Amino acid sequence: MSLREELLKAIDAMTEEDLEELLEFARWLRADKEELTPDEKRELEEARAEVARGEVVSWREIRRSKVQG
Repeated sequence: MSLREELLKAIDAMTEEDLEELLEFARWLRADKEELTPDEKRELEEARAEVARGEVVSWREIRRSKVQG
C-alpha cells in the first residue's frame, strides 16, 4: 500500500472532530514558513533535547486528559 493510500484509509476512519484537527494541521503545514527568531531556535533546540531525554507526553495522553477535565 502506498503512503497516499495508507493516509486516505486512515482519513476514512476518522471522526469529524479528528478531521477538523487534521485539516487545521494540514493548513499549517502548507502555510508560508517564516524564518525562526534566535529565541525560537533556542526553544526548538531545548525541545529536541527534551524529546531525546524522553521527557514527552503523547498526543493521546494530552487528549485523554483534556476530555477528563
